[in-house]
Amino acid sequence: MSITQDTPVGTIAAEFPLATRVFARHQIDFCCGGGIPLITACAKKAIDVDKVLAELQAEIAPGAQNEESRWDQSPMPELIDHLLKAYHVPQLEELDRILAMTQKVHDVHGDKDQAMFDELLKTVTAMHTDLVGHFAKEEDEIFPALLSGKTDEETLAALECDHEEVGEMLRTIRRLTNDFTVPAAACNTWTALWHAFADIEQGLHMHIHLENNVLLPAARAAK
Repeated sequence: MSITQDTPVGTIAAEFPLATRVFARHQIDFCCGGGIPLITACAKKAIDVDKVLAELQAEIAPGAQNEESRWDQSPMPELIDHLLKAYHVPQLEELDRILAMTQKVHDVHGDKDQAMFDELLKTVTAMHTDLVGHFAKEEDEIFPALLSGKTDEETLAALECDHEEVGEMLRTIRRLTNDFTVPAAACNTWTALWHAFADIEQGLHMHIHLENNVLLPAARAAK
């Protein structure tokens, strides 16, 4: 595939997995916002689209692409197994850890910026609750239905809506933490929490991308 200014960012990420490095570098939403053209995504971030195109071409140069799996070319059972092992299991564990750290930092340092820490705890708690329920629903209902070919468009659209809600919570966390900038006076737990936010954002973006831009299109095409 030749990448142009009009290629949807989700399509680029699906066909050239290493392109996600460029998108992450520029905070371009390739998961929930994967349906928009590259030029539109760049305009939203006030980035020169030609510069991003050049970076993409360098990242996906011959040889480099072999470092990442092309999940858009994998059978659905393999993709779902990958989602469960690479994302559901470790991210559930990490979400528990992040919630506990957020509560601790809120309790100890909340008075330094009470409004920010209150909103942060509220957002992280909501994200934890939503994702625990979301993962369970996928594992118990949606993934088995996908494998048996018994899903409907309403279910697939609801999944995308759930993903957008998580994306909004991640954007709120990034805003509240000033793009995960660690304050000079932060303790070890506070520092670790800000780094954990950055890591879980990156992981959830890739997770949601694989579902929105690879799994769900495959499910729709199989109908």
